[in-house]
Amino acid sequence: MIEGRDATENIKVDPPAIHLTLGLTKNLVFANPDTADGETEPWIKHRDDGKADMGIDGVWGRRGVPVKSENEYHL
Repeated sequence: MIEGRDATENIKVDPPAIHLTLGLTKNLVFANPDTADGETEPWIKHRDDGKADMGIDGVWGRRGVPVKSENEYHL
């Protein structure tokens, strides 16, 4: 694209959201509406999935840093 060529990939970016902890295993997600999908109102999703620290090990993994044990990152 820098050289004036067309993009080779299209990336879908989700609307901004906040993931808020409510303790060790409870949390909620507040997200802006996805206007591209026709949404007009923000939404809130309450979670009590039992995952400690909102599954932060999965966040690190999606960023390319695999976590095999809790000792590999600070809580």
